[in-house]
Amino acid sequence: ENLKLEDLHHLCRQQQLPVEQAMPRSSLMQLLADDSWSVVGIPVQQLPSLVVAHGILDSVATLHSKQLPELLANAKRMGVPLEHKPDREELLPRIVKAMVWKQMD
Repeated sequence: ENLKLEDLHHLCRQQQLPVEQAMPRSSLMQLLADDSWSVVGIPVQQLPSLVVAHGILDSVATLHSKQLPELLANAKRMGVPLEHKPDREELLPRIVKAMVWKQMD
């Protein structure tokens, strides 16, 4: 919040966000906030509310503490297709995507 407007513009461009020169501080801050959600696989703008997004974020945090067998069971329960036994790094984003899709229904 203490960044100068020009620094916010620069930061948004660094993140390759769709920034326009005439954008106000609040819009630039919103772009950065939305981008921080998408980094963890949560498209906050496409969800019904910020409360739903926070719920998914909490679930994502819990997922990161689980071992592969628990993640596989979770994926199976959610209907995530498993054509082979994926590794943890491959499975986590797929589960997150399934959680997001479930909330978008």
